[in-house]
Amino acid sequence: MEIRNMIFALLFLGLASCHSSGDNNGTEAAPTPTTDLAIAGVPSIVSIAPATAPTIGGTFIKITGENFTPTIKAAVGSIVLKHVPEANYVHYVSPTEIYVQVPPFFTGKADIVLVNSNTAYTIRFGAITYYDLPAVTPDANPQLKLTDTFGLWAGENNSATLYRSQSESALNVYLQLGFSRTFFISPTPIAGSFDGQPGDTLGYYDHHKGEFNLWNSVGDSPVPDLKFKFGPGMTAIPVAGDFNGDGIDTIGVFVNTTGRFELRNENAEGPADIVVNFGTAAGVFAIPLVGDFDGDGIDTVGVFDARDGTIRVRNSNTDNAEEIVYSFGALNTSPVVGDFDGDGRDSVAVFDLATRAFYIRNSLSGGTPDQIVQVQGNTSTVRPVAGRWRAPVNLDLSPGYAWPLATPEEERISRSALDSAQAKIASFPNSRALLVVRNGRLVREAYFHATKPQIAYPIKSVSKSILSALYGIANRDGAIKSVNDTIDGYLPAGFIPELADARVRTITIGHLLTMSAGLTWNEGESAFMRKWAFAPVTSRFPVEQPVVADPGKTFNYSTGLTHLAARILSDAVGQDLAVFAEEKLFAKIGVKAKRWDHDYQGYKVGGAEMFMKARDMARFGQLYLDGGKSGAEQVVPAAWVAGTTIKVFDTYVPGRGYGGWWWTETVRGYNCYMALGYGGQVVFVVPALKLVVVTQSKADIPNASEGLNDGLLIDVIKNTIIPGVAL
Repeated sequence: MEIRNMIFALLFLGLASCHSSGDNNGTEAAPTPTTDLAIAGVPSIVSIAPATAPTIGGTFIKITGENFTPTIKAAVGSIVLKHVPEANYVHYVSPTEIYVQVPPFFTGKADIVLVNSNTAYTIRFGAITYYDLPAVTPDANPQLKLTDTFGLWAGENNSATLYRSQSESALNVYLQLGFSRTFFISPTPIAGSFDGQPGDTLGYYDHHKGEFNLWNSVGDSPVPDLKFKFGPGMTAIPVAGDFNGDGIDTIGVFVNTTGRFELRNENAEGPADIVVNFGTAAGVFAIPLVGDFDGDGIDTVGVFDARDGTIRVRNSNTDNAEEIVYSFGALNTSPVVGDFDGDGRDSVAVFDLATRAFYIRNSLSGGTPDQIVQVQGNTSTVRPVAGRWRAPVNLDLSPGYAWPLATPEEERISRSALDSAQAKIASFPNSRALLVVRNGRLVREAYFHATKPQIAYPIKSVSKSILSALYGIANRDGAIKSVNDTIDGYLPAGFIPELADARVRTITIGHLLTMSAGLTWNEGESAFMRKWAFAPVTSRFPVEQPVVADPGKTFNYSTGLTHLAARILSDAVGQDLAVFAEEKLFAKIGVKAKRWDHDYQGYKVGGAEMFMKARDMARFGQLYLDGGKSGAEQVVPAAWVAGTTIKVFDTYVPGRGYGGWWWTETVRGYNCYMALGYGGQVVFVVPALKLVVVTQSKADIPNASEGLNDGLLIDVIKNTIIPGVAL
C-alpha cells in the first residue's frame, strides 16, 4: 500500500502548486417573418398580421401568401415545436390566405409551425404579446371553451407534463423547474396565476426551508420569479388560490395534524391573512382542496379524506361555514380542483395512480364520473396538478449538447454491434438511454421506455466524477492548494470532534479522492445510510465514524466522503457549488445540470443527486477523453485528468480499480475509465479508441438487484460495443 500511496503522490506531482495567484396589454404588429426552410411547394409568405377571422371570430394571425392547401395544419407557440400541429388551430380561406388561431392566454415570442403537403416549417416572429381573449362566448365556439386541464409532476426529476386538453393524452408541455431538494425530501407542486395574468403557471414548496418558489411563466428557467418563506415547513402542505378576489393567486399552507389552513393575500413573507380550522378527523390522511366552488370569484378551502374519498368543501373561508359533503374517489387516488367544464365553478377530480387516469365530476356531488381522461407515461412517482396552462415561453426543448453526427461506418464501428447493443439495453425494463460517441461525433443515440431526451434525469454517483473535475479546477485556481493538504485545514474549528481518533486529522484531500480515509462506512446498508441522511450535520457525519484503517491504506467506497469533500470545496471557493460548477465547468463545455440537491445546511450532495441529459453526460466524458480541453480552452488541467483516471486502488469488483473519483478497468487490452451511478448511470471512456459510451436508467427502483444495474450495462459495453470498434 505504501507503494500505491507513492504512485498516487507522483500522479499529482506539481498539482499542489499549479494554481495561479489571481482570479400592453394589447397587440403589436409583427415584423416581416422569415421561414427556416426554402423548399419548392412551401407557401411563400407575403405578410403576417393580427386579425379577426371572417367566419370564426376571436384572436387570429392572418397569413397571406401562396400554395396553401385546404389540409394545411398550424399551431402557435413554442409548445408545438415537438409535436405535429392540430388542424383546428388553422382556418383555411384560400390558397393565398389562412388564419392561425392564437391560443388563449398566449404570451411571449411566437413560433408558428405550419404543415403543408407533409412539409413542416416554422415562422419566427419578434416579440409579440397577446393578452386579449377571443371575442366570443364559450358556448358560441366550443373549440375556444376555457376549461382547466391536467398535469403530472414527477418528483424524481422535478419535471411536469402539462396536457393540452381533457380529450387527448398527447402531452402539451414537458418542462423542468430548477431546484434542489434536501436529500429525500421532495418539494410539493402548486399551480396558479401568481402575477394575475391570464393562465396558470407552476411553483413548489420546499418543506425543509418552509419556502415557496413561484414562476410567472411556463418554461425551463432555473430561477423562480418569487421566493419567500411561509408556513411551518415539514408539517405543511402548500395550497394556492385567489382568496380575496383580486385576480391574483396567492399561497397558503394546510397542516393536516391540526386541520388548519393559513392563507396569504399576497405572495410575500408575513403573517397569515386568513385562518380556517377544518378539524382533525382525517388527520394525516387529509389532503387540502382550494377552488372557486360557487363561482363568486373567490377561492375557498376544503379537505379530501384519503381513507375513503370523502370530500368536504366550504364556500366561505370561515370556521363555521356550511359544508358540502360527498364521496368521490377511493384509496390510491389523489384529488385536483379545477373548472373542468367551463361553467365558472370549480369541482373535484381524482387521479388514480393504478390506472393512470383522471376521473372528473363537473359538480360537487358523487356518482359516475362525467369524464375519464387517460394519460401516458410512468406515473409511479408523480403528483397530479390542474390549471389553465399559460403557453410556454422560451421552453428549452433541446436534447442537450449539440453533437456532430456520424454514421457507424464513417467512424468504423460495426452497425450490427450497435444494433445488438441497443436491442439488449432496450430489453432491460428500467433502461432509459444509450449514446455512443467516437472521435467527437455521435454515432448512436437511442431512448427507451418513454424516456424524453430533453429531460435531465438523475445521474447518481456520476456526480462524483464531476466533483473530481471541480476539484481539479479549484486546485489550478488555488482554492485547493494540494491533494496532500489535510482536510482539517479546510474545515471550521471544532468540526472534527475533539475526542476523535488522532488519525482523522491526518486525512488528506487525496484520501477523500481515492476513498481511502480509513473511516467506517457501510454504503450498501440501508439503515446506516438512513442514519447518515437524517444526521443533524450530514457533512460532519463521516468524521464522526470510527477509524478502522490508517488513512491511505484501504479502499472503502463512501458517498459520505464526497459529501464532506463538497462542503470543503464550497467553503474553499466561497460559492454555492452549483454556481461554481456552472461558471467554471458546465458553461465552458455547453452543458447544464438541471438540478443538484443539498443537505440541511445548504451544501450540495457531493456524491450524488445531480441531474443531466444523456447528451450532456457524454459531453463530460468527451471533455476527459480530450484531456480536459474544450476547443482551445483547458477547462480541467490535463495532469489532473491523467492522474485521477488511472488505478490507485483495487476494489471489491474483480478487475476494477479506483482512481480519483473515477473507476478504472482494462477491457480487451484497452485501459478504460468510468463514471458510474446507482441503477445504471454510466459514462464509459476508452481513450485508445476515442470512444465515449453513455447509458441512463431509472434510478428510483428499491435497489439495483430488483432492476437494472451498471454491471449489466457495462457488460454490453465491454462485450458488444467495444469489440465492434475498429482501430
